[in-house]
Amino acid sequence: MERGGATYAVFPTPSEGTFGLRTHWVSSTRVLISDPERTLVDMLAQPRTGPGIQHATDCLGAYARSSDAHLDKLLYYAEQLGNGAGFKRLGFLLEQEQLANPDVLEACRTGLTQGLAKLNPAVPCPRVVTRWRLRIPDSWPSRNGD
Repeated sequence: MERGGATYAVFPTPSEGTFGLRTHWVSSTRVLISDPERTLVDMLAQPRTGPGIQHATDCLGAYARSSDAHLDKLLYYAEQLGNGAGFKRLGFLLEQEQLANPDVLEACRTGLTQGLAKLNPAVPCPRVVTRWRLRIPDSWPSRNGD
C-alpha cells in the first residue's frame, strides 16, 4: 500500500505471532509496527517480506554492528516464530558476515530443521552448505570454506 509517498508492505499476523510489535495509531486506526528484531526475523523467514535476501543481509549487518543490537532478542524471536528456514538463513548469514560469536551460532544451529531450504527462494540455489542445511545461489560469495 502507498501512503504519503511511501510504499508499505502489509502482512497479516496470526494472533499468536504478535510478539515484537508495538501499536501505532493513524487517526483512529490501530496499526502494529514491528521492532527491528522482529523485522529481521520476518525478512529471514520469508524473504518476500523485504526487497530480497541481499537487502536482508545488509540490514542484518547494520543491525549486528550497531550499539542497539540484541542478538539474544533476535534469537528469541526466531524461536517464537518457529521457522526453520529463518534459523538456517540467520545462522548462515551471521557466520558468513562474521557478525556473531560461536555461542550465538550454536544457538542458531539448535533451531535447524530437517531438509534443505533456499537462501533465496526466488532464484536457483544449486550449492549446498551442509552445516546450515541451506542451498545457496552460485552467485553468492564463498567464504569460510563453503
